Amino acid sequence: MKLYELQKFIKSYGPFFLVVILGLYVGFELGPQFVRENFNTVTTTTPPQEIISVKKINPLIFTPQNIYQTGSGKIDVSNTRVTYLGNLEEEFRNLSEKNFPVFELVLKRNTPLDYSQTASEIAFNLGYEESNQISKGDLTDDFLWSKNNLTFNINKKTQDMYQIIPNGNLAAFKSFYTAGEFKSNSTTQDLARSMLQFSRKFNSQELSNVFYISDYFRFQGDSLVSTNMEGSEIAYTRVYQNLYGLKVVNKNYDISNSFFFIGSMRPQLVENFKNIQYPTFKISKNEYVNRMREDIFSIKPAQEAFNEISIYKNFIIAGIRIDNLPPFLTPAPFPGNLNIKSITLENFELAYYDDFDGNILNNTSIQPIYVFKGNFELENGGRGKIILYTRALENKFYNL
Repeated sequence: MKLYELQKFIKSYGPFFLVVILGLYVGFELGPQFVRENFNTVTTTTPPQEIISVKKINPLIFTPQNIYQTGSGKIDVSNTRVTYLGNLEEEFRNLSEKNFPVFELVLKRNTPLDYSQTASEIAFNLGYEESNQISKGDLTDDFLWSKNNLTFNINKKTQDMYQIIPNGNLAAFKSFYTAGEFKSNSTTQDLARSMLQFSRKFNSQELSNVFYISDYFRFQGDSLVSTNMEGSEIAYTRVYQNLYGLKVVNKNYDISNSFFFIGSMRPQLVENFKNIQYPTFKISKNEYVNRMREDIFSIKPAQEAFNEISIYKNFIIAGIRIDNLPPFLTPAPFPGNLNIKSITLENFELAYYDDFDGNILNNTSIQPIYVFKGNFELENGGRGKIILYTRALENKFYNL
């Protein structure tokens, strides 16, 4: 090709080739990034979901034998027919709450009570004076007073307190009591609350949240028999601690950590015989702390809990009353065996179970239970009331 022809070719087609070369350069340099950003399929990595581990707890030991030993007598349920009156499924659906936390019991380290201040003031509110003092706790852990043949005790370490009658003979004081002094259930509740307040073991919030339950009795000779409030001479008032809106119960449903026998004493006698108005009582409180997640412990359906009872599995007898025996006398040594023919349960409630007996074991848990209440009939025709406990949490939460 001649020189002038080459110049003519470049002049005619040079710009075209220049554009092509620039295009190829841009394509090779920027193309991969452009393709990655606009045409490649984007793959996203979904973060793994949080795995919630359910903490396992030791189950309550509700594995009864067919024969319960109670003192010298026995309760035989080996041939018992168990039924429930009502609709367990409907009653379960009507429960306002079906999930509960599990608590652990802790021993609260109390500052020891000082006799010259707190302890003597508590005793004074109950009608004891310095001249009634037996012990200031110099050699023991107990402050002691005695008046009207009654003994009042305050443990300076635990701050538990109780008053007892020699041999538990309430009838020795029956001349002080007269029917008609209890005007309403609030009368006995107010008297119990005032004693709790004097004890300084319960703060104002706890005093307003505890459960008060009273049964009423009159003397028949030297025995107590059940009666109505107006005809009563003695009120037996139990105080149950409150956890998450449920009562805290122990091995015997009818004996709470704090309880009072309150005499219907004529007002003119109270000033001189104030401690006789409360012939026997105990004030005690356990401390609990929630160490587990509150949202995972769901309860099993009530029907499932009852099914276990009906096959004699995972329940205990927590109270039994025969005829008119007061609840605080049971369980007691029965005069012979009780062969229960049938149990008819009428209702249930949820409660927290605390079987603390002075020793805290590993993984001690305060957990919900079902409390079934009803009546029983003996083989010999006798009748009475009965209370059963069974586990309430779903089985998946237990170390079974």
